[in-house]
Amino acid sequence: MNCVNESLTFFPGAQTHRSNQILSELKIALNQVPETEMKAWAKRSVKRLGRTTKVRAKNLANIILRIGKVSYKESIQALKAYRQGDIDGHMRMRGIAFSHAAEEKISTLGFAIKDYASLVPKLATHPKEAAPVLFGSALGFLVGSGGLDGDGGIPDLDLKLGIGFHRSILTHSILAGAFFESVIFSILDLTNVAYDHIPKRHDPIWDSLKPVSARFADSLTRGTDAGIALHLGIDGSIDGMTPFKDLPIHLSLAGHQAILGINAVAEAVEATSERPRGDDEKSERRKK
Repeated sequence: MNCVNESLTFFPGAQTHRSNQILSELKIALNQVPETEMKAWAKRSVKRLGRTTKVRAKNLANIILRIGKVSYKESIQALKAYRQGDIDGHMRMRGIAFSHAAEEKISTLGFAIKDYASLVPKLATHPKEAAPVLFGSALGFLVGSGGLDGDGGIPDLDLKLGIGFHRSILTHSILAGAFFESVIFSILDLTNVAYDHIPKRHDPIWDSLKPVSARFADSLTRGTDAGIALHLGIDGSIDGMTPFKDLPIHLSLAGHQAILGINAVAEAVEATSERPRGDDEKSERRKK
């Protein structure tokens, strides 16, 4: 439980002196990092942003292609059934098929929730393993969505610029998820770089957090993706009366809702993706 207890003392008001000491050690470490290492970190950060955006763009393109293929196939089958005078039977069978598909997705989601729920008892027995995953996922989901009502969170950061900027494609799309994933892992990468230069006599929290920081960052980004997906899904359906303010083309309200919905699905795909995150900078640093 040492990791949890030591981490709790980091909250503001718990031990102000200790917090100042930790920040001081971080500042000293960053000042000791050679310029070449800082430039390498900056280069990795730029690459990471491009990579995370590219992955999501591929997901988005695949979803659009699948929707197009399914729509075309469904149209052909519906037309054939209509000509045969069996359009009612066709629609009934498609309804059953869609119901089965929905049940399968719900079942998959249920297993994912059970996987996280199974970690709760481990908080007492294996806190170093369970706490970073549960806390990171919960925090990321809250930050990404703004809550179960999808009000606030990362997508609504455009409100900081004024109501006239709400709803922006920059915050209400996969771009938001890509940006925040790259920021989270860039901070983790910088912390790892600084760790190699912290004073020999330093606060023990550095040694306690280092082994769990990667798992926490991974869970934080996945939780953020899930939260953004929920928020965009709500904005594209229940709260779908507000169009984008900065789209370069004119679309009907239904078109705006479709863009939100597709981006929500793409971000949900990232939340459940098995793609490893954060391993790239480790391999690059080993090469140096």
